[in-house]
Amino acid sequence: MRKHLTALFEKLTGKKNNTPPAAQTTASTPIAPKIAHTITQFGETRTDNYHWMRDVNWQQVLKDPAVLDDTIRNHLDAENAYTQANLAASTDLTKTIGDELAGRIVPTESSVPVRFDNFEYWSEFREGGNYPVYKRRDVTSGTEETIFDGDLEAKGFKFFDIAEVLRSPDHKYIAYAVDTEGSEYYDVRVRELATGKDFPAVIRKTDGSCEWSADSSTLFYVEMDDHHRAKDVKAHTIGTDITQDKHIYHESDDAFFMNISKTKSGDYILVTCGDSETNETRFFSANNNDGAGLTLVRAREAGVQYNLAHRDDLFYIHTNIGGATEFKIMTAPVANCGEENWQEFHAHNDNVTLTGILTLKNHLVRLERENALPRVVVTDYKGAEFTVSFPDAAYDISTSAGGDFSTDKIRVNYVTMANPGVTFEVDLNNGDKKILKEKKLPNGHDPSEYVVERFNVTARDGAEVPVTLLRHKSVKADGSAPLYQYGYGSYGLLSPSGFSSGAISLADRGVVYAVAHIRGSGDKGEAWHKAGKKATKINTFNDFVDVTEALLAKGYGKKGEVCMEGRSAGGMLMGAVVNMRPDLYGAVVAGVAFVDVLNTISDATLPLTPPEWEEWGNPITDKSYYDLLKSYSPYDNIQAGVKYPLIIAPAGLTDPRVTYWEPAKWIARLREEAAGGPFLLKMNMGSGHFGSAA
Repeated sequence: MRKHLTALFEKLTGKKNNTPPAAQTTASTPIAPKIAHTITQFGETRTDNYHWMRDVNWQQVLKDPAVLDDTIRNHLDAENAYTQANLAASTDLTKTIGDELAGRIVPTESSVPVRFDNFEYWSEFREGGNYPVYKRRDVTSGTEETIFDGDLEAKGFKFFDIAEVLRSPDHKYIAYAVDTEGSEYYDVRVRELATGKDFPAVIRKTDGSCEWSADSSTLFYVEMDDHHRAKDVKAHTIGTDITQDKHIYHESDDAFFMNISKTKSGDYILVTCGDSETNETRFFSANNNDGAGLTLVRAREAGVQYNLAHRDDLFYIHTNIGGATEFKIMTAPVANCGEENWQEFHAHNDNVTLTGILTLKNHLVRLERENALPRVVVTDYKGAEFTVSFPDAAYDISTSAGGDFSTDKIRVNYVTMANPGVTFEVDLNNGDKKILKEKKLPNGHDPSEYVVERFNVTARDGAEVPVTLLRHKSVKADGSAPLYQYGYGSYGLLSPSGFSSGAISLADRGVVYAVAHIRGSGDKGEAWHKAGKKATKINTFNDFVDVTEALLAKGYGKKGEVCMEGRSAGGMLMGAVVNMRPDLYGAVVAGVAFVDVLNTISDATLPLTPPEWEEWGNPITDKSYYDLLKSYSPYDNIQAGVKYPLIIAPAGLTDPRVTYWEPAKWIARLREEAAGGPFLLKMNMGSGHFGSAA
């Protein structure tokens, strides 16, 4: 391990490192006390010696880190000191790369203005700023004004995250949602733009989303409970006390998430409840300030998903009903939208995943994926259509409909692992593309200096796993280049194929950066997701290992020296893979790592556990899932006495998604049972799942 670290240091810096990392460590290795805690399930009792790291008042800790038990705090402080000492040898390198990352940040980055009625809205960063400044311009007079200054609002807070800054339809107000703890409980306030003053009411414990009524007098929002579960939709009348807020809907199923949204037409507010496999939607007119007329479109049915878009007197329904695994489009009249009136508009295709739709007055936009690549298809509702095409081997795109419902243009943001981004305006009448903005990095970054490749790796069971690879054009596939492999592979989420400043810094030092589009992700559609969840979860881990071995065979990296990275469920992937094949890897970065899988998914009191059962199975009621999770849970499958690579686990104390004690317990147990290492925990004592925002 020390030889590997020394070699990696020299490769990245071009300098000799004559002092081994272990010799530079001055902090003592934290040895966590072992206090037996037993858990019995299905007649089997297991002992968790590090359960004590879970504060009995953990829910309060999420809201106020200062209340953390002193014993736990002292242990986490010791872990941080140990990690800092181990990383001391890399101080210069860290600064160098930090400067490089800063050098790729456009200091006054701004979005392309979007016009609504007589105003253009956009956001920008000021020189040296950390948060966006939201602005608007009166098109008639040319007058510009700041409507929300993120830097100013963040002053005095150690953590600050902006979830929403939402203009009212009449342009008189904004509603904004911020989190100042990292706990993902957002406070919502309303500001009058003419005076710049907030109304007194503060809406606490929301999920950060909100929508305006058509007349701008009412704000609809989702309230969270003490378990961080979205439970209630409410309506707040501007200028009144929150005790007068009207209740619209309550979700009783703890396994269901909930969100509100507004149709692009602006006519309807949607309340959608669901998990990863099932959902249902209710709607009411945006003119009904109290949510009157709330209508259920179709009652929830296990495995059936649908989402609504609106145009004229029809809903356009993106759904998998009737076995449409990769989704299709149905229509239904708004006035009588029951399933008996659904009509097929666009048929299902097993080989093409319909990921979403956007309805505008004169055009419908389909977002699709085929063989792990996205595309945009535009139709005129009458059958004529065209595809917006892109040339590169691998890329990522996102779309938005700038402006009002009647617009005949959309925006497509296009990025690759080498190109930081181009924003196109696409004319929906003829497909013409116009560049609105081409991102240029201040350090002179040249995309042509890098090679982006996409190819398939054949997994052990014959599945074709896509891989996206970034390397500097000077790097040869002769085994001399270090390999850095990233993976996630859960919830049907897409693996990153876009620009990463960190990946560029690695590529500049001759490191090959690879993204494995493994099963469990949505990269090849919903069938690809289902092939890596619940009973088939082992495919996710096997795919990642098979990709590593295939890349090694291609001449990228060396066995025992590959560095791998994953976050959250990707951190779970890291833990499972390193247990399976510690011999393949030299270093592991497992961010906010979901590693105590069996204990967490067996605890229904935790914030996200009930919704997780659709992804992992329920080990409380089903012994087969208990046995399955026990077989791969990283915390429960460490190979005693086996040499493991260096492992670093960054985490956040106020994280409601992956609670802080999971990585803390994992590192303690690794240190107790495994050989090799070192095993490092880096706990941010004032941040949540997505890191510090200050």
